[in-house]
Amino acid sequence: SIPSDAVCGKQHLPVQANVMGSCFSFAKQAGQRKRHFLPLDLKKDPQLDDAPAPALSPEKIGATIPLVTQLAQGHFISMSLYTVCLLDVATVLGLKGRALTANEIASEVAARVTGSKPQVHVQALERMMRFLSQVGVFAESVGPRFGLTDVSQLLRTDAPQPSMRCGVLHLCEPPFWRSWMKVPDTVANQGGEVLAADSCPWSSANGLPVFPYYQAHPESMKPFSEFMDLFSKPEIPGTVQWPGWAQLPPGARVCDVGGGIGHMASAIKEAYPDLHVVNFDLLEVIKLAPATQGVENISGDFFKASSIPKCDVIYMKHILHDWNDAQCQGILKNCSAALPDGGGRIIIVDAVLPEAGEPNPALVGAFFFDILMLNIGSLERTEDKWRMLLDEAGFVIASITPSPAPNGYIIEAAEKVTFNQQYASVSDQLVPKSAQHEQYMLQQQRLLLLSPSG
Repeated sequence: SIPSDAVCGKQHLPVQANVMGSCFSFAKQAGQRKRHFLPLDLKKDPQLDDAPAPALSPEKIGATIPLVTQLAQGHFISMSLYTVCLLDVATVLGLKGRALTANEIASEVAARVTGSKPQVHVQALERMMRFLSQVGVFAESVGPRFGLTDVSQLLRTDAPQPSMRCGVLHLCEPPFWRSWMKVPDTVANQGGEVLAADSCPWSSANGLPVFPYYQAHPESMKPFSEFMDLFSKPEIPGTVQWPGWAQLPPGARVCDVGGGIGHMASAIKEAYPDLHVVNFDLLEVIKLAPATQGVENISGDFFKASSIPKCDVIYMKHILHDWNDAQCQGILKNCSAALPDGGGRIIIVDAVLPEAGEPNPALVGAFFFDILMLNIGSLERTEDKWRMLLDEAGFVIASITPSPAPNGYIIEAAEKVTFNQQYASVSDQLVPKSAQHEQYMLQQQRLLLLSPSG
Protein backbone atom coordinates (compact mmCIF):
# COMPACT_ATOMS: atom_id res chain seq x y z
CA SER A 1 0.00 0.00 0.00
CA ILE A 2 1.47 3.35 0.98
CA PRO A 3 5.26 2.93 1.34
CA SER A 4 6.40 1.83 4.78
CA ASP A 5 8.38 5.01 5.25
CA ALA A 6 8.84 8.36 3.59
CA VAL A 7 11.88 10.60 3.74
CA CYS A 8 11.50 13.70 5.89
CA GLY A 9 14.75 15.60 5.73
CA LYS A 10 17.42 13.16 6.87
CA GLN A 11 15.03 11.21 9.08
CA HIS A 12 12.54 8.54 8.18
CA LEU A 13 8.99 9.26 9.25
CA PRO A 14 6.80 6.15 9.37
CA VAL A 15 3.83 6.62 7.07
CA GLN A 16 2.21 3.19 6.79
CA ALA A 17 2.05 2.87 10.55
CA ASN A 18 0.13 6.12 10.69
CA VAL A 19 -2.51 5.60 7.98
CA MET A 20 -4.92 4.12 10.52
CA GLY A 21 -4.22 7.07 12.81
CA SER A 22 -3.74 6.93 16.55
CA CYS A 23 -5.75 9.82 17.91
CA PHE A 24 -6.58 8.87 21.48
CA SER A 25 -8.78 11.76 22.59
CA PHE A 26 -10.90 10.93 25.58
CA ALA A 27 -13.00 14.10 25.84
CA LYS A 28 -16.59 13.51 26.83
CA GLN A 29 -18.86 13.26 23.79
CA ALA A 30 -22.61 12.82 23.39
CA GLY A 31 -23.63 9.20 23.56
CA GLN A 32 -20.37 7.96 25.07
CA ARG A 33 -20.15 6.15 28.38
CA LYS A 34 -19.83 8.30 31.46
CA ARG A 35 -16.71 6.34 32.41
CA HIS A 36 -13.71 7.14 30.26
CA PHE A 37 -10.34 5.47 30.18
CA LEU A 38 -7.63 7.66 31.69
CA PRO A 39 -3.92 6.96 32.28
CA LEU A 40 -3.58 4.42 35.07
CA ASP A 41 -2.45 5.56 38.54
CA LEU A 42 0.31 3.02 39.03
CA LYS A 43 1.99 2.15 42.32
CA LYS A 44 5.55 3.37 42.60
CA ASP A 45 8.17 0.63 42.50
CA PRO A 46 10.32 1.04 45.63
CA GLN A 47 13.31 -0.31 43.72
CA LEU A 48 13.28 2.79 41.53
CA ASP A 49 14.70 4.80 44.43
CA ASP A 50 17.89 2.75 44.16
CA ALA A 51 18.10 2.75 40.36
CA PRO A 52 21.76 3.43 39.49
CA ALA A 53 21.20 5.06 36.10
CA PRO A 54 18.56 5.97 33.50
CA ALA A 55 17.40 3.20 31.20
CA LEU A 56 18.80 5.03 28.16
CA SER A 57 21.95 7.02 27.61
CA PRO A 58 21.57 10.75 26.90
CA GLU A 59 22.47 10.06 23.27
CA LYS A 60 19.75 7.44 22.90
CA ILE A 61 17.22 9.66 24.65
CA GLY A 62 17.96 12.49 22.25
CA ALA A 63 17.75 10.20 19.25
CA THR A 64 14.54 8.45 20.34
CA ILE A 65 12.40 11.42 21.42
CA PRO A 66 11.75 12.52 17.79
CA LEU A 67 10.70 8.98 16.84
CA VAL A 68 8.21 8.71 19.72
CA THR A 69 6.88 12.18 18.87
CA GLN A 70 6.44 11.24 15.22
CA LEU A 71 4.58 8.05 16.16
CA ALA A 72 2.25 9.97 18.50
CA GLN A 73 1.59 12.55 15.79
CA GLY A 74 0.79 9.98 13.13
CA HIS A 75 -2.79 11.15 12.91
CA PHE A 76 -1.51 14.49 11.57
CA ILE A 77 -0.53 12.62 8.41
CA SER A 78 -3.66 10.45 8.34
CA MET A 79 -6.09 13.35 8.50
CA SER A 80 -4.11 15.51 6.08
CA LEU A 81 -3.95 12.61 3.62
CA TYR A 82 -7.68 12.00 4.07
CA THR A 83 -8.44 15.67 3.39
CA VAL A 84 -6.51 15.86 0.11
CA CYS A 85 -8.10 12.58 -0.97
CA LEU A 86 -11.58 13.94 -0.28
CA LEU A 87 -10.70 16.89 -2.53
CA ASP A 88 -9.04 14.50 -5.02
CA VAL A 89 -6.02 16.81 -5.21
CA ALA A 90 -3.77 14.17 -6.79
CA THR A 91 -6.17 13.76 -9.71
CA VAL A 92 -6.31 17.53 -10.20
CA LEU A 93 -2.52 17.67 -10.41
CA GLY A 94 -2.44 14.68 -12.74
CA LEU A 95 -4.99 16.17 -15.11
CA LYS A 96 -3.20 19.52 -15.28
CA GLY A 97 0.17 17.85 -15.79
CA ARG A 98 2.16 20.47 -13.88
CA ALA A 99 2.75 21.83 -10.39
CA LEU A 100 0.02 24.16 -9.09
CA THR A 101 -0.37 26.69 -6.29
CA ALA A 102 -2.90 26.05 -3.53
CA ASN A 103 -5.16 28.71 -5.05
CA GLU A 104 -5.03 26.99 -8.45
CA ILE A 105 -5.74 23.62 -6.83
CA ALA A 106 -8.75 25.06 -4.99
CA SER A 107 -10.13 26.53 -8.23
CA GLU A 108 -9.69 23.24 -10.09
CA VAL A 109 -11.33 21.29 -7.25
CA ALA A 110 -14.37 23.58 -7.34
CA ALA A 111 -14.57 23.36 -11.14
CA ARG A 112 -14.75 19.54 -11.04
CA VAL A 113 -17.68 19.46 -8.59
CA THR A 114 -21.09 19.26 -10.29
CA GLY A 115 -23.19 20.03 -7.23
CA SER A 116 -22.69 22.52 -4.43
CA LYS A 117 -19.25 24.05 -4.82
CA PRO A 118 -16.84 23.56 -1.89
CA GLN A 119 -15.49 26.69 -0.22
CA VAL A 120 -11.85 25.57 -0.02
CA HIS A 121 -9.78 27.40 2.61
CA VAL A 122 -6.77 28.19 0.43
CA GLN A 123 -4.41 29.13 3.24
CA ALA A 124 -5.23 25.97 5.18
CA LEU A 125 -4.84 23.87 2.03
CA GLU A 126 -1.44 25.42 1.30
CA ARG A 127 -0.21 24.66 4.83
CA MET A 128 -1.47 21.09 4.53
CA MET A 129 0.20 20.63 1.14
CA ARG A 130 3.49 21.93 2.53
CA PHE A 131 3.21 19.52 5.46
CA LEU A 132 2.48 16.53 3.24
CA SER A 133 5.40 17.52 1.02
CA GLN A 134 7.71 17.04 4.01
CA VAL A 135 6.73 13.37 4.26
CA GLY A 136 6.94 12.61 0.57
CA VAL A 137 3.29 12.82 -0.48
CA PHE A 138 3.77 15.87 -2.73
CA ALA A 139 6.77 17.72 -4.18
CA GLU A 140 7.04 21.38 -3.19
CA SER A 141 8.75 24.02 -5.34
CA VAL A 142 9.08 27.80 -5.25
CA GLY A 143 5.77 29.63 -5.13
CA PRO A 144 4.94 27.44 -3.36
CA ARG A 145 3.74 25.07 -6.05
CA PHE A 146 2.98 21.43 -5.57
CA GLY A 147 3.51 18.48 -7.86
CA LEU A 148 3.12 14.72 -7.73
CA THR A 149 5.48 12.16 -6.20
CA ASP A 150 5.33 8.37 -6.43
CA VAL A 151 3.07 8.38 -3.36
CA SER A 152 0.55 10.88 -4.71
CA GLN A 153 0.65 9.27 -8.16
CA LEU A 154 -1.03 6.30 -6.46
CA LEU A 155 -3.78 8.59 -5.17
CA ARG A 156 -4.89 9.62 -8.68
CA THR A 157 -8.19 8.30 -10.02
CA ASP A 158 -7.63 9.35 -13.64
CA ALA A 159 -4.64 7.12 -14.49
CA PRO A 160 -4.71 3.57 -15.94
CA GLN A 161 -3.24 2.09 -12.76
CA PRO A 162 -4.42 1.12 -9.28
CA SER A 163 -5.49 4.02 -7.06
CA MET A 164 -5.03 4.01 -3.31
CA ARG A 165 -7.45 6.91 -2.84
CA CYS A 166 -10.23 4.48 -1.97
CA GLY A 167 -7.99 2.94 0.71
CA VAL A 168 -7.32 6.27 2.36
CA LEU A 169 -11.00 7.20 2.25
CA HIS A 170 -11.88 3.82 3.76
CA LEU A 171 -9.25 3.66 6.49
CA CYS A 172 -9.55 7.28 7.61
CA GLU A 173 -13.30 7.88 7.35
CA PRO A 174 -15.19 9.09 10.46
CA PRO A 175 -16.67 5.68 11.45
CA PHE A 176 -13.18 4.19 11.58
CA TRP A 177 -11.84 7.22 13.40
CA ARG A 178 -14.55 6.89 16.04
CA SER A 179 -13.77 3.21 16.47
CA TRP A 180 -10.04 3.81 17.02
CA MET A 181 -10.96 6.15 19.85
CA LYS A 182 -12.68 3.19 21.54
CA VAL A 183 -9.62 0.92 21.34
CA PRO A 184 -7.94 2.14 24.57
CA ASP A 185 -11.08 1.44 26.61
CA THR A 186 -11.41 -2.04 25.06
CA VAL A 187 -7.81 -2.94 25.88
CA ALA A 188 -7.77 -1.43 29.39
CA ASN A 189 -11.24 -2.18 30.72
CA GLN A 190 -12.93 -5.02 28.84
CA GLY A 191 -10.77 -8.00 29.78
CA GLY A 192 -13.84 -9.99 30.78
CA GLU A 193 -15.45 -9.73 27.35
CA VAL A 194 -14.88 -11.82 24.24
CA LEU A 195 -14.02 -9.75 21.21
CA ALA A 196 -16.61 -10.30 18.49
CA ALA A 197 -18.24 -8.34 15.69
CA ASP A 198 -20.95 -7.07 18.06
CA SER A 199 -18.57 -6.54 21.00
CA CYS A 200 -15.58 -4.55 19.79
CA PRO A 201 -14.41 -0.95 19.32
CA TRP A 202 -16.18 -0.60 15.97
CA SER A 203 -19.61 -1.69 17.17
CA SER A 204 -19.21 0.32 20.38
CA ALA A 205 -18.47 3.48 18.40
CA ASN A 206 -20.91 3.03 15.52
CA GLY A 207 -23.82 1.07 16.96
CA LEU A 208 -23.56 -1.83 14.49
CA PRO A 209 -20.99 -4.50 13.59
CA VAL A 210 -18.83 -3.48 10.67
CA PHE A 211 -20.54 -5.38 7.82
CA PRO A 212 -24.14 -4.50 8.78
CA TYR A 213 -22.94 -0.91 9.14
CA TYR A 214 -21.61 -0.92 5.58
CA GLN A 215 -24.87 -2.38 4.29
CA ALA A 216 -26.74 0.48 5.95
CA HIS A 217 -24.28 3.18 4.86
CA PRO A 218 -23.49 3.07 1.13
CA GLU A 219 -21.19 6.08 1.49
CA SER A 220 -18.90 3.84 3.57
CA MET A 221 -19.54 0.68 1.57
CA LYS A 222 -18.27 2.27 -1.66
CA PRO A 223 -14.62 2.98 -0.64
CA PHE A 224 -14.50 -0.28 1.33
CA SER A 225 -15.61 -2.33 -1.67
CA GLU A 226 -13.22 -0.51 -3.99
CA PHE A 227 -10.33 -1.04 -1.57
CA MET A 228 -11.07 -4.76 -1.23
CA ASP A 229 -11.30 -5.08 -5.01
CA LEU A 230 -7.98 -3.25 -5.38
CA PHE A 231 -6.18 -5.93 -3.39
CA SER A 232 -8.29 -8.91 -4.39
CA LYS A 233 -7.66 -8.84 -8.13
CA PRO A 234 -3.84 -8.92 -7.97
CA GLU A 235 -4.06 -11.89 -5.59
CA ILE A 236 -5.92 -14.01 -8.11
CA PRO A 237 -3.09 -14.98 -10.51
CA GLY A 238 -0.82 -16.25 -7.73
CA THR A 239 -3.65 -18.21 -6.14
CA VAL A 240 -4.75 -19.76 -9.44
CA GLN A 241 -1.17 -20.91 -10.02
CA TRP A 242 -1.23 -22.95 -6.81
CA PRO A 243 -0.34 -26.51 -7.97
CA GLY A 244 -3.08 -28.13 -5.89
CA TRP A 245 -5.79 -27.10 -8.37
CA ALA A 246 -4.26 -29.21 -11.14
CA GLN A 247 -4.30 -32.26 -8.86
CA LEU A 248 -8.08 -32.21 -8.49
CA PRO A 249 -9.88 -34.83 -10.58
CA PRO A 250 -12.03 -33.70 -13.55
CA GLY A 251 -15.55 -32.86 -12.44
CA ALA A 252 -14.52 -32.00 -8.88
CA ARG A 253 -16.92 -29.45 -7.43
CA VAL A 254 -15.17 -26.35 -6.03
CA CYS A 255 -17.13 -23.77 -4.02
CA ASP A 256 -15.74 -20.28 -3.40
CA VAL A 257 -17.39 -19.45 -0.06
CA GLY A 258 -17.72 -15.70 0.37
CA GLY A 259 -16.63 -15.30 -3.24
CA GLY A 260 -18.19 -11.88 -3.80
CA ILE A 261 -19.17 -11.23 -7.40
CA GLY A 262 -17.13 -14.16 -8.66
CA HIS A 263 -13.70 -12.89 -9.76
CA MET A 264 -11.86 -15.86 -8.23
CA ALA A 265 -14.44 -18.43 -9.28
CA SER A 266 -14.22 -17.22 -12.88
CA ALA A 267 -10.42 -17.36 -12.81
CA ILE A 268 -10.43 -20.94 -11.49
CA LYS A 269 -12.90 -22.02 -14.15
CA GLU A 270 -10.86 -20.38 -16.91
CA ALA A 271 -7.63 -22.01 -15.75
CA TYR A 272 -9.14 -25.42 -14.98
CA PRO A 273 -12.19 -25.88 -17.24
CA ASP A 274 -12.73 -29.50 -16.12
CA LEU A 275 -13.68 -28.34 -12.61
CA HIS A 276 -17.26 -27.55 -11.61
CA VAL A 277 -17.06 -24.12 -9.95
CA VAL A 278 -19.60 -22.50 -7.63
CA ASN A 279 -19.54 -18.89 -6.39
CA PHE A 280 -21.34 -18.60 -3.03
CA ASP A 281 -22.20 -15.42 -1.12
CA LEU A 282 -25.08 -13.48 0.40
CA LEU A 283 -28.10 -12.84 -1.81
CA GLU A 284 -27.46 -9.10 -2.10
CA VAL A 285 -23.91 -9.85 -3.32
CA ILE A 286 -24.87 -12.64 -5.73
CA LYS A 287 -27.40 -10.30 -7.36
CA LEU A 288 -24.42 -8.21 -8.50
CA ALA A 289 -22.40 -11.17 -9.81
CA PRO A 290 -22.18 -11.29 -13.62
CA ALA A 291 -23.15 -14.48 -15.40
CA THR A 292 -20.00 -16.42 -16.27
CA GLN A 293 -20.06 -19.55 -18.39
CA GLY A 294 -19.27 -22.57 -16.27
CA VAL A 295 -19.67 -20.76 -12.93
CA GLU A 296 -22.79 -21.33 -10.86
CA ASN A 297 -23.79 -18.41 -8.62
CA ILE A 298 -25.59 -19.56 -5.46
CA SER A 299 -26.77 -17.37 -2.58
CA GLY A 300 -26.82 -18.26 1.09
CA ASP A 301 -25.25 -17.58 4.48
CA PHE A 302 -22.22 -19.53 5.68
CA PHE A 303 -23.41 -19.12 9.29
CA LYS A 304 -26.54 -21.15 8.52
CA ALA A 305 -26.41 -24.94 8.57
CA SER A 306 -26.95 -26.60 5.19
CA SER A 307 -26.67 -23.25 3.41
CA ILE A 308 -23.32 -23.97 1.75
CA PRO A 309 -23.85 -26.09 -1.39
CA LYS A 310 -22.46 -29.61 -1.51
CA CYS A 311 -18.96 -29.73 -2.95
CA ASP A 312 -15.63 -31.55 -2.90
CA VAL A 313 -13.42 -28.55 -2.16
CA ILE A 314 -14.21 -25.28 -0.37
CA TYR A 315 -12.14 -22.17 -1.06
CA MET A 316 -12.15 -19.13 1.25
CA LYS A 317 -10.03 -16.04 0.67
CA HIS A 318 -9.73 -13.51 3.50
CA ILE A 319 -12.92 -14.76 5.12
CA LEU A 320 -11.92 -16.40 8.41
CA HIS A 321 -9.79 -13.48 9.56
CA ASP A 322 -13.02 -11.45 9.78
CA TRP A 323 -14.37 -13.63 12.61
CA ASN A 324 -13.28 -14.72 16.07
CA ASP A 325 -12.48 -18.35 16.89
CA ALA A 326 -15.99 -19.28 18.03
CA GLN A 327 -17.57 -17.83 14.90
CA CYS A 328 -14.95 -19.53 12.71
CA GLN A 329 -15.83 -22.85 14.32
CA GLY A 330 -19.41 -22.36 13.18
CA ILE A 331 -18.29 -21.52 9.64
CA LEU A 332 -15.90 -24.47 9.46
CA LYS A 333 -18.48 -26.93 10.78
CA ASN A 334 -20.95 -25.77 8.13
CA CYS A 335 -18.18 -26.19 5.56
CA SER A 336 -17.57 -29.72 6.82
CA ALA A 337 -21.27 -30.52 6.43
CA ALA A 338 -21.08 -29.44 2.76
CA LEU A 339 -18.11 -31.72 2.02
CA PRO A 340 -18.59 -35.36 1.02
CA ASP A 341 -18.86 -38.16 3.55
CA GLY A 342 -15.42 -39.58 4.12
CA GLY A 343 -13.72 -36.23 3.83
CA GLY A 344 -12.99 -33.24 1.69
CA ARG A 345 -10.65 -30.28 1.55
CA ILE A 346 -10.69 -26.59 2.44
CA ILE A 347 -8.37 -24.09 0.77
CA ILE A 348 -7.87 -20.96 2.89
CA VAL A 349 -6.04 -17.81 1.79
CA ASP A 350 -5.21 -15.64 4.78
CA ALA A 351 -2.32 -14.15 6.71
CA VAL A 352 -0.07 -16.32 8.86
CA LEU A 353 1.58 -14.29 11.61
CA PRO A 354 5.10 -15.28 12.64
CA GLU A 355 5.39 -17.00 15.99
CA ALA A 356 6.57 -14.93 18.96
CA GLY A 357 10.30 -14.26 18.84
CA GLU A 358 10.52 -14.97 15.10
CA PRO A 359 10.52 -11.50 13.48
CA ASN A 360 9.97 -11.50 9.75
CA PRO A 361 10.19 -8.17 7.87
CA ALA A 362 8.09 -9.58 5.05
CA LEU A 363 5.16 -10.08 7.41
CA VAL A 364 5.06 -6.73 9.21
CA GLY A 365 1.94 -5.78 7.23
CA ALA A 366 0.10 -8.73 8.76
CA PHE A 367 0.38 -7.09 12.19
CA PHE A 368 -1.30 -3.97 10.81
CA PHE A 369 -4.12 -6.22 9.62
CA ASP A 370 -4.26 -7.87 13.05
CA ILE A 371 -4.76 -4.54 14.85
CA LEU A 372 -7.37 -3.63 12.25
CA MET A 373 -9.11 -6.94 12.97
CA LEU A 374 -8.98 -6.21 16.72
CA ASN A 375 -10.92 -3.04 15.97
CA ILE A 376 -13.75 -4.96 14.27
CA GLY A 377 -13.73 -7.93 16.67
CA SER A 378 -11.63 -10.58 14.90
CA LEU A 379 -7.98 -11.54 14.43
CA GLU A 380 -5.12 -12.77 12.28
CA ARG A 381 -3.48 -16.05 13.36
CA THR A 382 -0.11 -17.70 13.69
CA GLU A 383 0.51 -21.11 12.18
CA ASP A 384 -0.04 -22.74 15.57
CA LYS A 385 -3.36 -20.93 16.01
CA TRP A 386 -4.46 -21.99 12.53
CA ARG A 387 -3.65 -25.59 13.38
CA MET A 388 -5.61 -25.44 16.66
CA LEU A 389 -8.58 -23.72 15.02
CA LEU A 390 -8.79 -26.26 12.21
CA ASP A 391 -8.12 -29.23 14.48
CA GLU A 392 -11.07 -28.32 16.69
CA ALA A 393 -13.29 -28.24 13.59
CA GLY A 394 -12.07 -31.68 12.46
CA PHE A 395 -9.43 -30.62 9.92
CA VAL A 396 -5.69 -31.13 9.64
CA ILE A 397 -3.37 -28.78 7.75
CA ALA A 398 -1.78 -30.63 4.85
CA SER A 399 0.29 -27.76 3.44
CA ILE A 400 0.97 -24.05 3.79
CA THR A 401 2.21 -22.37 0.63
CA PRO A 402 3.36 -18.75 0.28
CA SER A 403 1.26 -16.59 -2.00
CA PRO A 404 2.62 -13.58 -3.90
CA ALA A 405 -0.12 -11.49 -2.31
CA PRO A 406 0.77 -9.42 0.77
CA ASN A 407 -0.22 -11.19 3.98
CA GLY A 408 -1.44 -14.18 2.01
CA TYR A 409 -0.67 -17.86 2.48
CA ILE A 410 -2.53 -20.74 0.87
CA ILE A 411 -3.50 -23.13 3.65
CA GLU A 412 -4.70 -26.54 2.49
CA ALA A 413 -6.62 -28.43 5.14
CA ALA A 414 -8.17 -31.87 4.85
CA GLU A 415 -10.81 -33.47 7.00
CA LYS A 416 -9.08 -35.84 9.34
CA VAL A 417 -10.40 -38.96 7.61
CA THR A 418 -9.11 -37.74 4.26
CA PHE A 419 -5.83 -36.59 5.74
CA ASN A 420 -5.07 -39.94 7.37
CA GLN A 421 -5.69 -41.67 4.05
CA GLN A 422 -3.86 -39.32 1.70
CA TYR A 423 -1.12 -37.48 3.61
CA ALA A 424 1.77 -39.31 5.23
CA SER A 425 3.61 -36.31 6.66
CA VAL A 426 3.39 -32.55 6.74
CA SER A 427 6.75 -31.94 8.39
CA ASP A 428 8.29 -30.76 5.11
CA GLN A 429 5.34 -28.50 4.18
CA LEU A 430 5.34 -26.00 7.03
CA VAL A 431 5.51 -22.24 6.48
CA PRO A 432 8.94 -21.57 4.94
CA LYS A 433 11.19 -19.48 7.18
CA SER A 434 14.19 -19.12 4.89
CA ALA A 435 15.79 -15.83 3.94
CA GLN A 436 14.96 -16.62 0.31
CA HIS A 437 11.27 -16.82 1.16
CA GLU A 438 11.37 -13.56 3.11
CA GLN A 439 13.07 -11.82 0.17
CA TYR A 440 10.48 -13.29 -2.21
CA MET A 441 7.60 -11.98 -0.11
CA LEU A 442 9.12 -8.52 0.16
CA GLN A 443 9.65 -8.39 -3.61
CA GLN A 444 6.09 -9.52 -4.33
CA GLN A 445 4.62 -6.94 -1.96
CA ARG A 446 6.52 -4.17 -3.76
CA LEU A 447 5.31 -5.42 -7.14
CA LEU A 448 1.68 -6.04 -6.16
CA LEU A 449 0.29 -2.65 -7.12
CA LEU A 450 2.09 -2.73 -10.44
CA SER A 451 -0.02 -5.63 -11.59
CA PRO A 452 -2.07 -4.59 -14.65
CA SER A 453 -4.96 -6.67 -13.33
CA GLY A 454 -5.31 -4.28 -10.40
